[in-house]
Amino acid sequence: MFEREARDDRISELPVHIIHHSLCYCTKLNLKEAARSCILSKRWYYCWISRPHLIFDQFEGNKYMPPEKYVKLVDQSLRSHVEQNLRLELLILGYRDEELDSHLDTWIELAVKLNVTLLGISLPLLISLPDAIYAAKKLTVLWLCRCKFEFDISTTCIRFCCLRDLSLYDVHISDDQLQRLIERSPYIRNLMLQNCQGISKLHVFGLVYLEDLAAQYSKFDSVIVQAPNLRCFTYAEHEDNFLPREIAILDGYNTLQTLKLTGANITDQQFRDLSYKFPNISELNLTECYKLKNIEIQSEKLKIFTLLKLKSLEKVTVQAPNLLEFDFVGDKMPFSFMDPSSLERAQLVFSSLSTNLLGLARCEWEIKRENGKWKNQ
Repeated sequence: MFEREARDDRISELPVHIIHHSLCYCTKLNLKEAARSCILSKRWYYCWISRPHLIFDQFEGNKYMPPEKYVKLVDQSLRSHVEQNLRLELLILGYRDEELDSHLDTWIELAVKLNVTLLGISLPLLISLPDAIYAAKKLTVLWLCRCKFEFDISTTCIRFCCLRDLSLYDVHISDDQLQRLIERSPYIRNLMLQNCQGISKLHVFGLVYLEDLAAQYSKFDSVIVQAPNLRCFTYAEHEDNFLPREIAILDGYNTLQTLKLTGANITDQQFRDLSYKFPNISELNLTECYKLKNIEIQSEKLKIFTLLKLKSLEKVTVQAPNLLEFDFVGDKMPFSFMDPSSLERAQLVFSSLSTNLLGLARCEWEIKRENGKWKNQ
């Protein structure tokens, strides 16, 4: 019997990297499934504890992991990697119990010691980050949610020399700290700031590799960007924060392809200037930009065009012979000219300010072109 089991155990013969790839489907810490896999083979057990992708989520769907079990699991996994000098590519920590905060510094220090390359942290409240994180010189992706930066810009050494992607959600960071972070991360390609506190301006200079920048719902007084290879720029602000703000893109004239503005205080003339400066925009999204009244577009590159809830809009003229997709939400259709010959999909939603017995009047159409004919979806 034992000889037959030995012959049938083909799993142990698989290369370690293939087993690690298979275990990636268990990295959400479904421990029962992982345990079943590890029982199949001793090698699977070794590969489970040595896997380079560690994802620790205290909540997985409706399943909750008690704090003591969560701490034990994270501690054992990280210390095992340190003791055996194992490779750690990805570490994600997500929890909601505040009593776990006291362990965060140790976990980050261990991850940095292991030269982690992708690090994601989601916390229940604003928690200060340890200085150890700034020594993560191999880090390429950093994703932070509800963290607080408290480093001293004059004494803290930041070594993000490999950082490519930086995403900050609901974090607290000062203007000076953000500037230092950007200065010490020269290879950033993707930068996201959303619902951030403590900052009033986003001034990005010197990031020659920056391709995607998103500044959303952070109450910036000014956003100034100089990035010669910028491809996508997204700006969004809440309706109650439509204060006078400066938005300036000083470079990327030939590279910018996607422009998304929500709640931007942009005027008709400023929009015309943008259209002239960035002739290669292929995707344009304008949402709740209430100062826009007369939109004029002449572009052979524009393929996706979205207009949503522009309350002051009076006239739209579009000359875009290669436009493929169009979305519109408003109370009227103020188009004086638009050639739909190249369109493949269009969605039109009209909301009337007047009400009837059913409440707010609303009409919606979505049509697609199939085999040269328009079909209502």
